[in-house]
Amino acid sequence: MLDLINCSDDKTANALKEKIISVCNNYNIGSQKLIVQAYDGARNMSAPKGFQGLIKKVFPKPHFSHCASHRFALVIRQSPIAHDDLNMFFGTLDSLRHYFQASPKRYSVLEYKLAADLNLQGY
Repeated sequence: MLDLINCSDDKTANALKEKIISVCNNYNIGSQKLIVQAYDGARNMSAPKGFQGLIKKVFPKPHFSHCASHRFALVIRQSPIAHDDLNMFFGTLDSLRHYFQASPKRYSVLEYKLAADLNLQGY
């Protein structure tokens, strides 16, 4: 892992692209060293005209791959043999995500608390 980047101030594709480029420049990572882009399936991230497309213009070699952890979660959630406890667990996680994403204030408080608990400075 290189860095955790606080993106709460601006989550647009252009802002994310600039932050990624900045980290790559800080660590002297050129386009030859990047081989894959992995995101969730959200259109603003994975669409050719979204974040993936903007990164492709700067770093043309990396291929897009749907993030393995998101893919795993989708398989578990959609499995016809999924256990009721697993469905309840993932349903609770999804509800928590929606609860915090629905309010910028709640999201900021969560971010602040997690940063403090995990001792992340500057986040």
